Amino acid sequence: MTIQARDRDIDRHNEKVNMYKIRVEELKRQAGIERILVSEACDDIKDYITTNMQFDPLLIKKKEPNLLTCCVSNSERVKEYERMAYERKSEQSR
Repeated sequence: MTIQARDRDIDRHNEKVNMYKIRVEELKRQAGIERILVSEACDDIKDYITTNMQFDPLLIKKKEPNLLTCCVSNSERVKEYERMAYERKSEQSR
């Protein structure tokens, strides 16, 4: 893989990461959660990088320096956001 191809792959990956971060923020907003840091929702991103993308995390860290350093457990947290957002939406529709 050429450096340019690898950089394109990393850029595509970073777009997915940003979409994930936006999704987490949207879920927080829908659930009425104001003061939880996006960094608390980064563990799935880290897992995505190291397993699905099969990239060297150090290479990713060079392209996205804050990504791996902000990883805190989140898969259960995102499920909780989804549940809270659903419950809040249900209450508002009554």
